Parts: sequence; C-alpha cells; structure tokens
Amino acid sequence: MPVVRLLIALVLLLTVTGAQGATLEGVWVADVEGEKVDLSLSFRSRGFNQHQSSFLLSDFVGLDRSLFQSTRPTPASFAINRDAGTIRMEGNFTGTRGSGHFTFLPSEAFGSRMNSLGYEDLTDRDHFLFAVVDFGAETLEGLRSVGIVPKDRKELMSVAIHRVTPEYVREMKQLGVSASNVKDWIAMRIHGVTPAYVREMRSFGWDLDGDDLVGMRIHGVTAAWLREMKALGLDLDADEAKRMRIHGVTPEYIEEMRSLGVTFSDDQAVEMRIHGVTPDFVRKLRSRGYETRDALKLTRAKIHGLDRMLLDD
Repeated sequence: MPVVRLLIALVLLLTVTGAQGATLEGVWVADVEGEKVDLSLSFRSRGFNQHQSSFLLSDFVGLDRSLFQSTRPTPASFAINRDAGTIRMEGNFTGTRGSGHFTFLPSEAFGSRMNSLGYEDLTDRDHFLFAVVDFGAETLEGLRSVGIVPKDRKELMSVAIHRVTPEYVREMKQLGVSASNVKDWIAMRIHGVTPAYVREMRSFGWDLDGDDLVGMRIHGVTAAWLREMKALGLDLDADEAKRMRIHGVTPEYIEEMRSLGVTFSDDQAVEMRIHGVTPDFVRKLRSRGYETRDALKLTRAKIHGLDRMLLDD
C-alpha cells in the first residue's frame, strides 16, 4: 500500500456550551499527502492551546481519496470516532488541501465509565484530548492490569498524551526495566526511552534502570554516537559516556585534538572541554611558541589564562 501522508492543521476557536450534551466547535485546515495523518489542533480554552498528534487515513470515516484529485473546491463531510467522543468535520478540499468547520461530541458512556473508575472531574476538553490521542476506557483498564494506576486527572491526562500504553509497559518489563511510580513511566515516554533504545544500550554491555536510561536520552547518548566513539578506540562505560555528552566531547573533537598530537585520557578529554581547551586554543598557543602536547598542561594553561598573557606580550 502506498504511503500517503496527511498533515492536518486545525486552528480552533473553541466554544464550550452547557453541561450534558455539550459540544466543542472550531475550524480545521488539512494538507493531504497519504495514509498517515499528522493532526495539529489549536484552540482557546482557559487560554490558547495547541495540540499535535498522528493518525492514519483509515482513522477517518467518510474521507474519500477522490476528494484529493479535484482542482476545484469539493464538499467534504467526515469524522473521527473514538471511545471518548466523535470529531465531525465539514468543509471543502481543493486537491490535497482542505478546510472547514468541526464539531466534537463527547461520549456520555465514556464519561460514565471514567466516573466509575474514579475520574469524576473530566471536562469536555479532556474528552476531546482523549479522542485525539485515542485513549479509551479499555486502555485504562489495560494499564491497571500491568500496575499503572494514575492517581488523579492530571496524571491520567499525562499518561494519555504521552502514550504510556499497556503494550509499552509490558514490553519494558519483559526487558527488565520498570519504574517505581506512574510519573517515572511518563518520564521514560517523554524522553524517548523505547524498548528499541533499551536493546541498543544492552548491546554495549549496559544494564541500566529507568532513571539511568532517561539520563542517557536527555544527554543524547545514542547507539550511533557510541559506535563513533568506539571506532576511535574509546570503550566507554555508561557514566563516562553521559559525562562526555554533557560536556560536549564529540568524535570530531577527539579526532581534531589527536591530529594536533595532543595526548589525553578519557577523563582528560572531559576536563579539556570543561575548561575550554579547543583545537583553536592549542593552535593559538603554538603560534606564540608554546608547544606542549600534554592535556594536563594545556588545561592548566587555559585555567590560568596563558593564551591571554601570550597575546598581551
């Protein structure tokens, strides 16, 4: 099946009415490329809000491919049906671009089910977000079966938005990675700690817990970076790798300093970066007759401002 990408930017001026049977209304703008749908939602509800999510074209009911062939405005009427409610869209497409009006109808059955599970303060806006990310009561029950029980509405919304799913938790636990609370699971999802990432880190001999994995992702320790460093002869442990990433020790830095004949250990490479010993600094000193290749002496020279003193002479 050809990959078709649909980019929808929904700019919503959100109108909220009444209690039961309330609807949210706004406008939508769509760019169509294929089977995938990237959905961007912006609306006013307690201030300006913007939301982005991904869909498949098959998630839409009534969105006919023939609409994308026309060079003139063609009427369109389609919907996204979710457990939390239905987003109905009316408007026109001209080729792969469309725009129009949308209405969201929250599901009373979903609201009742969530009430019975202890979440009684959900708003229509919450229902709308659940619909966009396709978070239903079945997903929540699945999370509870693997020990994930959001304590309140705020934590529940974070679990849904950041896609902490039963499948994700199950696979991570099978890899031996767990978390002490729901917030830690959310943090792992936010920072991109995936099962694939865990396996990549394991391939380097590291058996890391959830907190360590989050730290690695935050500081950009990737398999590609580790392979580059290993090709240069640096067989790092997890702490060394994170420290190097934090202080900007890159493969390029290692190669350039070595090309200048500077000798250094892994720890000295970090110290040089911390104190600003760069290839340009080494060249500057050499242009003034200071020829050392020793990392420790270069670091001391930088700390004591030897480059400035030489240039002032």
